Amino acid sequence: MIVDDEEPVLESYAFMIEHDAPQLTLCAQARSGFEAIALAHQTRPDIVVMDIGIPGIDGLETIKELQQVYPETVFILSTAYERFDLAQRAIPLGVSDYLVKPISRKTFLDTLGRARTLVDERRKRTAGRIAGAERVGEALVVEERNLLHLLTWKSLDEAEWTHYRSLFSLSSDFAYLMLVQSDAPQNERRYGEIVRQLSRRYQCLSAGWAQMLIVLVSDVAGADSAAEKLHEITAATAAPGEQWATANGGRRRYDELYRSFEEALGALPEPHQHDGETWEQRIRPLRNAVARAVSFEEVHPQFCRYWDEMLSRDPLTVAKGRMVALFTLLQTDLGERLGDPASARLPGDPVREIMLQDQREGVLGWAGRALRTLVEREVRERTHHWPAPLTRAVRCIDEQYAQPLQLSQLAEQCGVSAGYLSRLFSENLATTFVDYLNSVRLHAAEELLAENRLSVKEIAYAVGYQDPNYFSRIFKKQRGVTPTSFPTRRSEHEPSPSQ
Repeated sequence: MIVDDEEPVLESYAFMIEHDAPQLTLCAQARSGFEAIALAHQTRPDIVVMDIGIPGIDGLETIKELQQVYPETVFILSTAYERFDLAQRAIPLGVSDYLVKPISRKTFLDTLGRARTLVDERRKRTAGRIAGAERVGEALVVEERNLLHLLTWKSLDEAEWTHYRSLFSLSSDFAYLMLVQSDAPQNERRYGEIVRQLSRRYQCLSAGWAQMLIVLVSDVAGADSAAEKLHEITAATAAPGEQWATANGGRRRYDELYRSFEEALGALPEPHQHDGETWEQRIRPLRNAVARAVSFEEVHPQFCRYWDEMLSRDPLTVAKGRMVALFTLLQTDLGERLGDPASARLPGDPVREIMLQDQREGVLGWAGRALRTLVEREVRERTHHWPAPLTRAVRCIDEQYAQPLQLSQLAEQCGVSAGYLSRLFSENLATTFVDYLNSVRLHAAEELLAENRLSVKEIAYAVGYQDPNYFSRIFKKQRGVTPTSFPTRRSEHEPSPSQ
């Protein structure tokens, strides 16, 4: 926007902008301070060239008014006289340049170029601040969910609790857990409203778990009052015919909060025991079998029987929650046996990967791939004593096979040369890096083909092949059949049983 009371100056500036500065657009021309303010509200200019001696309020006062509303705008002063007192008044306003008329074409365009650079820098800083705030908010949501999911099974140590207590400014080392369960549609949105109302009176954290809402209430005088308030809020939220239930565990110190969760879970009206056997007792044989397994094929049938049993006892939403809990325990078991929890971490978050599935086949497909990863990782660590760089390389492939991977890139991640890493694959695994990567990708592809939910092209992309034709050639070479002929694979034109 150009602000000047002299028509020739307006015409001259406008001509240079329109003909010599194609990256800029002239959005407004004003002849007084009041007109400039009105037009700025309409056009919101990024750069304003402002004459000082304009009718009404002068240019500096106009800048002062506009800067309060548009602090990111870049202002350039222009005047017929070079006056030190005006320059002094302009400094606190953040004016970027000071031009003395008459102004040459080169000086004018150079000044606009610097202003445009300054606008870009300010935009980047603003975008960075916004993105930073969003990342912090997203990170806090993830941390809140992680804490509450940990408390469904884990005893927190002092370091973990100190981290979470500081992160969420919790007022005490004592707290208790409450659960809300509902068969109502869109309960996630309604759970959010329950938490908002409860947070007005109590310091609490919340997260979804197995179609339920977990609420942690930091220690307050009288746990019963929060439980009563929660029951009151859910009763007011429930529509006629909907089934809502609430339960709370006892007041516990941070290292025993998982017991508070168990107490709340046990207090829910829906029974969580069958034939006198707890869920923990039912999964113990499976956990032991995974620990002893020498191959994925050895333990997979038992795992499938467990999944079928869950579906025969519980609805899919509850079975998915139990599957999440199972894989949380399997990762913990493996981490303890290997002495390195990080080495047992799955590439995807079980909560997200399982709870987002809406079909039983999708859950079983992901769980089968995750189980293979855990079993093969343990067997490999238990039966081989590979050099550390090779161990890291194999772990990276297991976790990143769906991404484009090059030997040089992998070698850099492992801190060795590409030639040395290639020799480690040959000497220890009797294979090449490319063949090993293909074997991992094809294992994953077989699982997806068996699920029969994705097209061959989609599966190729999902396991790391950017060219579906190349994927089909590799698959046929290694498996003897094309992906479309793979056992249990229906034709992509054949309707599914549900159709």
